[in-house]
Amino acid sequence: MANNFFNINRFLLVAKRSVINYSRKERYLAIVVAALPPLFLLVNLLLNYQLIGLEFRTKLLLNIVTILFLFSPYLFFYEINHPSRGLIGVMVPASTFEKFIFMELTTLLFAPLTALSLYGGVDAILSIVAAPLFKGEAIRGVLQFISDIPFGTLISLLIVQQLVVLSNLLFLSKKFFKLIGSLLAFHFGVGVVALLISLLIPKESWSNLVESLIYAVSKGKALFTIVIKIVLSSTAVGLAALSYFRMRKLKF
Repeated sequence: MANNFFNINRFLLVAKRSVINYSRKERYLAIVVAALPPLFLLVNLLLNYQLIGLEFRTKLLLNIVTILFLFSPYLFFYEINHPSRGLIGVMVPASTFEKFIFMELTTLLFAPLTALSLYGGVDAILSIVAAPLFKGEAIRGVLQFISDIPFGTLISLLIVQQLVVLSNLLFLSKKFFKLIGSLLAFHFGVGVVALLISLLIPKESWSNLVESLIYAVSKGKALFTIVIKIVLSSTAVGLAALSYFRMRKLKF
């Protein structure tokens, strides 16, 4: 019986065609990222002084990796649901799940790791060959920072990233602004509901409820932490599932 859900050969075909179809925009971005360390070295050489030091280079690399982790769906798959240009993805002979997995791997790993490798690799080489004016390796600081990220922060970033993936599939244009608008509307709705509840519940009962919650959390802090982690993880998985079913609805 044929496996129509996941086949490694079809998955590799999706990857191959996607890499071939990358636009000049993605290639130019990769060149710019790799060219930043040499540019910084040139500035230091012209001034004969380490104006752009390790701290700046490390923070810049961290910001680039973070931005690509969060917003690479808009960069690599912006036209995925376009009425005509999105047909390229539809016509690739692979299952929806295979295309979805490739999209997730590209946005979660390939995009940020490519930037980390290009910028970090060139930066590390220059730190060896031009040590007096280009001290330290930015990639070391970034990897150390990533390894120290708390679980809650990491899952929160993943939730934002999955929201971007979903918005990229839902909206046809001005996707970033529509995502921000949707989040603001959601928070406004939650605020209105909370306000209505606070008005309906007597002040004394509300105070007792808050105190009881605080007491319960303080007594069962470990259990509360586990519950929060489960809720956050479930939210990220749920958003990914919504993106998958949205892709299926788009006939991918």
